Amino acid sequence: MPFAQTDFENIEIRTKLITIMNDSMSIPPLTKISNLTKRQILSMNEKMNKYIRDLPDEGYLERIDRDFNLIMSDFFEQMKPDEMFIPSVNTDVVLLEKEVVVE
Repeated sequence: MPFAQTDFENIEIRTKLITIMNDSMSIPPLTKISNLTKRQILSMNEKMNKYIRDLPDEGYLERIDRDFNLIMSDFFEQMKPDEMFIPSVNTDVVLLEKEVVVE
C-alpha cells in the first residue's frame, strides 16, 4: 500500500519527513518549521512532495526510518560530548521557615 494522507497525519512520520527535508536543504535536522523562512517552507514542501512520490509502494515506512536514522546518526556523531548530556541540575531541598498554603 503506498504512502497516504493518514501516514502524514502521524506526528512521528511527519517529524521524520521534516527532519529528512531539513537535511536535504542543508538546514540543521532538528530545526522546527516555525523557524524557517517562507521561501524555505515552499522549497521544503516541493522537496517533500517529490520524496513522498518517489517512495516505494511497499516498505516506504522502512525507507523513511532508514533515511531518518542515517541523518540522526550523523547528527549525533558531530555533537560534542558536553552537548549530549543534560548539565547538572541543583536538586538541593530548601526548607521553608513557615508553612505555605497553596489555594
